[in-house]
Amino acid sequence: YSGREAAVIVTNFSIASIAFCALVAKLIEIDHRFFEFYFSIIFTGLIAALIIPRVWPLARKKDIYLIEQDGFTDKPDLSISEKNIIGNEGIGMDYTHSWFRHERLGIAARCCGAAERLIDEATTFAKERESFGEKISNYQAIQFMLADSVNELAAARLMLYETCKAHDSNQDVKILHGKCSMVKLYASEMANRIADRAVQIFGGRGYMRENVAERYYRELRVDRIWEGTSEIHRIIIANSLYKRGLKSLIE
Repeated sequence: YSGREAAVIVTNFSIASIAFCALVAKLIEIDHRFFEFYFSIIFTGLIAALIIPRVWPLARKKDIYLIEQDGFTDKPDLSISEKNIIGNEGIGMDYTHSWFRHERLGIAARCCGAAERLIDEATTFAKERESFGEKISNYQAIQFMLADSVNELAAARLMLYETCKAHDSNQDVKILHGKCSMVKLYASEMANRIADRAVQIFGGRGYMRENVAERYYRELRVDRIWEGTSEIHRIIIANSLYKRGLKSLIE
């Protein structure tokens, strides 16, 4: 599994020989025994997307599954025909790029939903919790945290809706690539900031397992990592700015 380095990986898979020496399939959370087939991207100089039959033997190493290499030369069933290629050889990364756009928008939407829940819960708690004889919702420190959270959520939603609209309008995919990075970056970091504020508002309760703020504080952290880290998205946004200009990203 190559992660964000996928585009530079090369294997010795050959369409001509229709055989593998090694193939890696990343299967996390769901056991591979429940799959009828696998989807993989193979790099041959040209890049191809393939459907891998369920009957292939798999060896597990932690969360990565490797098709076993033993007996590859004398087991003809451990081969794959050209009919298993999705589309044409050479366009495999197109599927990956499309998945990136969709998944990054999905992560942004999930972050917006989590942020809304956190603001609602923190607001309800602040209006009920008393400290030094007064509701903590009356303290400016709490008001500032909630106000900033509302503003950031509203901004993230607008970015998300506008980018989804551009996607549905079939905007140029190269421009969309940059915009999706902008949305995913901002929404994921926004949600993490709001989770941090929610824990602060709940105080010690916000650090307890049964509290909603603790769960979101823990779970939202990964949204700044998968489908491109925040650092990678900043690079994508900057490169898009250099190549296509500011207007392409904000209009």
